[in-house]
Amino acid sequence: MPELKVLRGGAVAFFATEQSPLARNRKHIWLGLVLGTLLSAFLSRDSPGGLWAVVLVGLLIGLWTEVGVRRQLKFGQALATLTDEAIEAPRLSAADKRLRWCDIDHIEVAPGHGGRAIVFVLKPGLASNRRAFLTGSRPSRPMLALSLFAPADQERLLDEARRLHRLANTGKADGLPVSNELAEERVFHERLVALAPVPWLTYGLIAANVLVWLLMLGEGSMLTTTPVPTLLDWGGNAASEVQKGQWWRMASAMFVHGGLVHLAANMFGLYAAGTLVERIYGAAPFALLYCGAGLAGSALSLHFAAQSAVSVGASGAVFGVAGALMVAVAQHRRALPQFFRTQMLGGVGFYVVYSLMQGFGTQGIDNAAHVGGLLGGALVAAVLPERFDLTRYAAAIGPRSVVAAAVAGVLIVGMVATAPVATLDQGRMIRTDKTLQVLFRLFDKTVAAMVADGEAVTAGRMSLIEADERSRTVHAPAFRDLLVQLDAADLGRNDPRAPFVEDLRQLTALFAESLAMASVVDVERGQVTPADPARMDKIQRDIEIVNQRLKDYAAKVRPAR
Repeated sequence: MPELKVLRGGAVAFFATEQSPLARNRKHIWLGLVLGTLLSAFLSRDSPGGLWAVVLVGLLIGLWTEVGVRRQLKFGQALATLTDEAIEAPRLSAADKRLRWCDIDHIEVAPGHGGRAIVFVLKPGLASNRRAFLTGSRPSRPMLALSLFAPADQERLLDEARRLHRLANTGKADGLPVSNELAEERVFHERLVALAPVPWLTYGLIAANVLVWLLMLGEGSMLTTTPVPTLLDWGGNAASEVQKGQWWRMASAMFVHGGLVHLAANMFGLYAAGTLVERIYGAAPFALLYCGAGLAGSALSLHFAAQSAVSVGASGAVFGVAGALMVAVAQHRRALPQFFRTQMLGGVGFYVVYSLMQGFGTQGIDNAAHVGGLLGGALVAAVLPERFDLTRYAAAIGPRSVVAAAVAGVLIVGMVATAPVATLDQGRMIRTDKTLQVLFRLFDKTVAAMVADGEAVTAGRMSLIEADERSRTVHAPAFRDLLVQLDAADLGRNDPRAPFVEDLRQLTALFAESLAMASVVDVERGQVTPADPARMDKIQRDIEIVNQRLKDYAAKVRPAR
């Protein structure tokens, strides 16, 4: 299928191809839908109806995307035709799809239509400059999306449009070369890639994170969530454990993730920013930057989230990489291609601000690690030299790396040293969790046995006198044994389960006392009454009060559906 064709009379026509960004994005969407369907099939393997619903929705999304892309690209039809008099483009964001060169003041490249676009700025007075409410477009600035064309055609289209515009307005087609920011950006990107054709360290870090998650998955973790004990066992960051001397957790937590979505989000961010930052700074400085940012994030987390939870994830290091990218672009903004500079500062800046705002408003996100990583990455990057000038870089990289490591070290040690003593002993809490689970099951079993005797009396299978005897000889000893085990449970200070366990202990003690109380037995009438009715009434009221507190607690911690 042709990309560019010279027509009769010297006109040039540009066509869409499968190499255009929009066409490639269509393939990525299909790939994502296939992978998403396979994942959904695994998760809903016990629910065929749910699986078919996911497949149907995915297919509808794919078909809607396919139709939309083909309508945009119009394969086989010219998407832009340039003559000596005008440009005609069916996807031009203007009511009139034909613009005369003599009506155009200048041509520029700007963000638009989900990517970059050629903007034809009309001469004053020819069209309204008022921005449309829904689309944001302005009649005085018609735009043509570059995503419709292959990368090489984008440059040709811009060159040809500017050449014909100059010819129509000045009568000269030759003279000073017309600038092409698309070509400048391509050359800049080629220079970056040449510095590190394969950013092996970024790929290695991604592989390490994925490998750790797969190993955790092999040991029983779920795709969507990982139990807190597993996170701690695999090296999660917890202030109580770090302050016991397990400093290595600050580093190991950078490779542990709580689920597939958590892992995928961090690895996508690392790939998007890491490949650029590794090429800009070099592999060894990038390793220093990544580790410094990740450790700074873990250190600041000791003041906040890690005080009462197990903090995991590479997000602190990823935020540091994003911060380093912004520092590099800001320091060299005058020497970098305009669109690259705008895209990096605007795109990465938006990602950082949006993520931090979301973190402050969403429970379960360790925003302290994000802030610490961003701060650490930015500080280290401000010291390290970039490889935009290789001669200066070679002379400065050694001493500046030492300074950068010192800056990171002071920042990390300072935050660790000033972290408050942990409010919750995560290690002890997790170690006692299994014991408590056993005790909770034993409590339920003991209560069930007592209730079974009551049902037997109601059904006539057991007399009141027999049940009364069993209450003192069977059930009361069982509750006393349970009470001893509950008293031995060492939860530690500030354990959030302590009120629940205390109420359970109190309820167990009340059951033990009521069941062990002596009775007055009327054999002739077959009746049994407590020896101390007033105390029994008080015990029953206390049981109701404590039982209601336990129900309220259970309702609070019950997961939302």
